[in-house]
Amino acid sequence: MRRVALQIEYLGAAYHGWQKQVGVPSAQETVETGLSKILCHPVALVCAGRTDTGVHAKSQVVHLETHTSRALGALVSGANAFLPEDIRILDAK
Repeated sequence: MRRVALQIEYLGAAYHGWQKQVGVPSAQETVETGLSKILCHPVALVCAGRTDTGVHAKSQVVHLETHTSRALGALVSGANAFLPEDIRILDAK
């Protein structure tokens, strides 16, 4: 299993914060959905913090575990292709 850390930024206006919640859009759920498409398996992100409804993030760090082998640059650009314009993955390590 490979662990990958991601640096993410987002505009929070369209989201009810970072953390997944039933019945409302969250940044976490949106990013997990985009990453699941590029990695071809369900993704569960772990985050050291969270934001409230409408709050923006400039450099939030999250991590995931994957068995898929992809170059980190390809992971970033591929995931961003599946994300809305108000969420960007900036870097992966």
